Amino acid sequence: MLCKNTNNIKIKIYYKTYCKILTKVIKMAKRQHFNKLNKRSVNKSKTMWNLVKTEMNTRVSNDKLPLTIKGKSMKNYHELANVFNEYFINPFPSLTLQSARDLKVPSPSKRSKAFLV
Repeated sequence: MLCKNTNNIKIKIYYKTYCKILTKVIKMAKRQHFNKLNKRSVNKSKTMWNLVKTEMNTRVSNDKLPLTIKGKSMKNYHELANVFNEYFINPFPSLTLQSARDLKVPSPSKRSKAFLV
């Protein structure tokens, strides 16, 4: 670009001024465009959120990450729900009723006072 390689101050000032004017024109054109879209829309809040999304360049990704449980890829939602249900229903499969009775819980006086508030 000529303005970056020159030592002429007038060209640099002209370039900076032109850039500022161009920025203002672009902002005003966007504002007018968005106002026009908003006036024409029936659902104004949805329209405004779509405008915000486009300006922020956020895209909703439909890419689904593969979920593997015990080396098996889960694609069926019904099967996946069953796996989660089984996990939360039976979180300690090796713990039997007798071994649960054998667990000794310390008395409140022996517990750490750090947990007491």
